[in-house]
Amino acid sequence: MLKDIRARAGERMNAPGGESFLIRDGRGSVMFSAPHCVEQWRDGKIKFAEPETGLLAEMLHLQYRCPIIRKQTFCRDDANYDQVCSYKQALSRYIKEHDIRCLIDLHQLASSRPEMINIGTGEGVNVGDERIIEAVKSCFLQNGISSVWVDQPFKASYPHTVSAAMHRICGIDCIQLEINSALLRNDEKNEGFARVYRSLCDCFEKLTEMRL
Repeated sequence: MLKDIRARAGERMNAPGGESFLIRDGRGSVMFSAPHCVEQWRDGKIKFAEPETGLLAEMLHLQYRCPIIRKQTFCRDDANYDQVCSYKQALSRYIKEHDIRCLIDLHQLASSRPEMINIGTGEGVNVGDERIIEAVKSCFLQNGISSVWVDQPFKASYPHTVSAAMHRICGIDCIQLEINSALLRNDEKNEGFARVYRSLCDCFEKLTEMRL
């Protein structure tokens, strides 16, 4: 099952792009975002892509038909940093028009970092319901992923991050979820990817059940 969904999501990721980003419509009040799944441009430099975040978002859409948004093409921009950004403009419209209550913005951490998961909340500002933080944290711990940190090292407090901006503009609960890249290696012996995916599935189900 996992192998099949991952293969189908990979085909979507490898499909010819063109547009800067895409939104896949879905059902429910929980949405996933992957603004860094292609290269970004920040302060005159190219930053590495975080492709597995886009893959995970596509897998979640295939599994649950939940709405997602992800970057598709490098356009010399950074949707998680730029003040004026078509990605965030389109996302805010979708959130308001489809009654989205919670956004999980997916990112990758360098494999050299000690933490496996970082839950960025803007020191609580971007998440009005503290149960959400505990629910997300517990999903990873229960799937055998330890070292789950909150607001360390990334708080997502910069006002133009996707999560901070969507909380401010739309008034919804937003988390910037950073995943250690060591968990996402394309290695059949590495069980980290499966654990991350199961954790995200659990997050979606648990947050949906909470009826935010």
